[in-house]
Amino acid sequence: MAELPAESRISCRIEGDDTVLRIPKLAGASRGCFGGSWSVAAAFGFLAVTFAAQGILSKNLGWTFAGFGCFLAAGWQLLALRGLPQNSQEIEIRVGPESLSRVMQTIRRDWARSAVADLCIEGNSKLIELRLHLKDGKDSVCLLSGIDREELEWIREQIRLKWKMDAD
Repeated sequence: MAELPAESRISCRIEGDDTVLRIPKLAGASRGCFGGSWSVAAAFGFLAVTFAAQGILSKNLGWTFAGFGCFLAAGWQLLALRGLPQNSQEIEIRVGPESLSRVMQTIRRDWARSAVADLCIEGNSKLIELRLHLKDGKDSVCLLSGIDREELEWIREQIRLKWKMDAD
């Protein structure tokens, strides 16, 4: 039986016949435009100030535009790492006896139990996803990604238990 890691922020509760899983969206799940960290944003911020000052002092528009470009890169990096306020909402997965739904922000997707053939964890070392394979043979659907493999395995097991599906 898969266990939820001790440091996990996923919560689970029962509402009537439904099992409700809440997954906080991780600030920093996106690593920014350069795949870096806070230090990359700081470096671009420093370059933005330096280039802009050089452009103003030397009256050279090239340095000023370079500073503006670094300013945009630093801002993009900071937004990607910290996230926008509307991106900090959690994801809710509601598993009922006959249906599964996922709510992210204001977007809701529903799947009938009868339409789901299997739940699989797929991906590589960079991106791991919990995918729904449908009985109609269409492409599988990504239910959740961007969290640890152990958490995905736990979520998959909770859905399998609720739906009384056979384990792998």
